[in-house]
Amino acid sequence: MLDSDSSYAYEIAAYTARSLSNNAHIERYYAEEVFEKAASVDPTSTWKAVAPYFESHDFSVTARFGNYFSEKSAKPLDILSIDVIMDWIREKPETRAVTIAQACAPALRDDRGKSLLARELLASYGQHDRVKRALFARLGSYSWSGSQVDAINSKTQELRTYKQLETDASALQWITEAIDMFESQVDNARAREERDW
Repeated sequence: MLDSDSSYAYEIAAYTARSLSNNAHIERYYAEEVFEKAASVDPTSTWKAVAPYFESHDFSVTARFGNYFSEKSAKPLDILSIDVIMDWIREKPETRAVTIAQACAPALRDDRGKSLLARELLASYGQHDRVKRALFARLGSYSWSGSQVDAINSKTQELRTYKQLETDASALQWITEAIDMFESQVDNARAREERDW
């Protein structure tokens, strides 16, 4: 139905969100697929359907729409138009900027160097400590296999790449602080790895 007519995006996204919120028996992966499809067909209507659940911090819905558990994968929140989300934030920036910072992927740019939602949050609201802390929490929550030192070095290198592309002062400050945070973890991680060998 969504393939042929985008007018159903709002209704389908709203129904899926209501079902999740009411603890209806809906498969969470199915819900993610529905949200992703609706967001790709009609991002504005889809956001209107799910935004109230972000406002009320209804994790049963936002966990399927936001990007709480992954650093880069394309969840519906990440494929929506950044302008649609930023317009919504501007209505109540003191609370909504933090809410979205907690839900979006911490990546600042895609593989082509295009600005992502986290970067736009930093550029617009990076002077607010709660926004910065929320994005630090997202960035600092990661998993790895193999060497933690290698994982930290990889994250630090990614941040240095972002820094080379960055022009916004708030985003640059956040990137610098993030690099410092990871560099301070390297010695402890190295000592643990040497002790465990």
